[in-house]
Amino acid sequence: MKIAWLLEHQYSPDGLAFAALKSADLARTGVLLQAAERAECVAHLGIVHIEESGSAEPAYAPRRYRRWRSDDDAEEMKGADFEVVDICDSPRYVDHWRDAHDQPVGFGKIPLADNERLPAGALDGVPPDQQRLTEATGNEGASFERSYHRAAVVIWLRIHYADVLLQAGAGAVLPLLQQQLTPASRRALTSTECGVAAGLARRLVAGWPKPLEYSHLSEERAISPFDAQIAGPIGRRRIARGVHH
Repeated sequence: MKIAWLLEHQYSPDGLAFAALKSADLARTGVLLQAAERAECVAHLGIVHIEESGSAEPAYAPRRYRRWRSDDDAEEMKGADFEVVDICDSPRYVDHWRDAHDQPVGFGKIPLADNERLPAGALDGVPPDQQRLTEATGNEGASFERSYHRAAVVIWLRIHYADVLLQAGAGAVLPLLQQQLTPASRRALTSTECGVAAGLARRLVAGWPKPLEYSHLSEERAISPFDAQIAGPIGRRRIARGVHH
């Protein structure tokens, strides 16, 4: 559905911008943007998050269990060597989005599949940005947590714009719908543009989660989690009374 080309240099979420890219990243991104335009794709910058946790086997001989651990022990566990036994959880997603005009976009966390990350093997042998090993205690074995954070150029076909955003939920489509309903020239929408926006709105409504009952509401009125998210406490009370804004 999309590809995320990892950049070479490290960038913080606050420092991520097309204008702030360094050397090879700047040149490579320029080529990717041109290729995306020719292939009728859209391109954004984002931060790829790869997080893993599970069971581990420490590479050192286990010490006797101590109820209290010093700060030095905790620091040692952060850099301890270990072998992964099983990965129980491995969320992968992209957030901190910026569009081709270098403006922040509120897409939220869009999931990322393994085969959507390029170039292949880019993180092979690369130490994680954060890593922690928790020593075995009682009946529980040792466990680990580690994460990678890399800036990337994320590209997908323009015709699949809504499909990609819906991977993060209906709320992620709102920035795109707002963009389509507010032309940069402030002119009136053409009939074609209205049709595109209406089609997107239908996709958004179809992607809303099924309504859930909220027991704390005095009136018996079901509202969806999406409605609750964008409405806030006051809005939820109004929705419960049947008043939609």
